[in-house]
Amino acid sequence: YRLTVPFWIQEDDGYIKHKTWIEFDISTVSPAALFEKYPQFYGLNSEEGLTVYVSQFNRANYSCYLVSNAECETIDGRPIFSTGVSISNMRTILSTYNISRDEITIEPMQNLLSSYYYEINDEYRKNLEVKFWSDNTK
Repeated sequence: YRLTVPFWIQEDDGYIKHKTWIEFDISTVSPAALFEKYPQFYGLNSEEGLTVYVSQFNRANYSCYLVSNAECETIDGRPIFSTGVSISNMRTILSTYNISRDEITIEPMQNLLSSYYYEINDEYRKNLEVKFWSDNTK
């Protein structure tokens, strides 16, 4: 897990000029611990690849849902989701599958339970994929 805290830089005149966020690693979660909590993401049929659906709930909070491309259950064409996990936890879960990154699709979606608005366009998709596979993910 990563902890994100606000950090302000104060200039000589006493006014805050910059605000940023600093991230700290606070623990590492093993695949076995994640299996205990999220068994629905393990043992999926990966013959036709996997898709990770990613919803954003605020500037720094993402929730991931994993489905089999061969056996994705849907209602009215929309995938059925259970409890989501962070990007870093999803990457740990994906490491238990014997497939390459090319067989994993990162698909952004807007969760109906979130009031955070973002436009899903080519730039957003590209940035999300970079964030998902980078080492600085939550």
